[in-house]
Amino acid sequence: MNTTDHPHAETGPRRPRMDREVAMRLAETEYERFLDLLRSLRPEDWNKATDCPGWDVRAMAGHTTGMALMATGLKETLRQSMIAKRRGGVPLDALTALQVEEHADLTRLLGHRDNQHRGGVAALPATSPATTTDSSKAGRQLLDEA
Repeated sequence: MNTTDHPHAETGPRRPRMDREVAMRLAETEYERFLDLLRSLRPEDWNKATDCPGWDVRAMAGHTTGMALMATGLKETLRQSMIAKRRGGVPLDALTALQVEEHADLTRLLGHRDNQHRGGVAALPATSPATTTDSSKAGRQLLDEA
């Protein structure tokens, strides 16, 4: 297929298919579900293999947490990207390795089940862009508290 098979009807900026408020509410729900899932894991679950070869549950959770934090703002995106670039190699592999390493202690953070805890992944639902209109503020808050 080439671009002439399906000409674009619009020439202006793409419009989101979903209202921002709805998208933010859905994101918040998914952050909460992810956190609930992580909190439900038993100690022996963290070392179990996933459907991704070479990945255990701990690595997958660390990577997913790192990506969620990366999405909170430019400061965190640049921080992770610069560290990954300095590591060399395949950029995506370096970024993923960084995220897995930085969030390897999720079991310690998730041990605090009360809502007062504000560190690492436990802070995602309460301070994610889904619950604020200023995602850079949420990113700074997560970085300061993680």
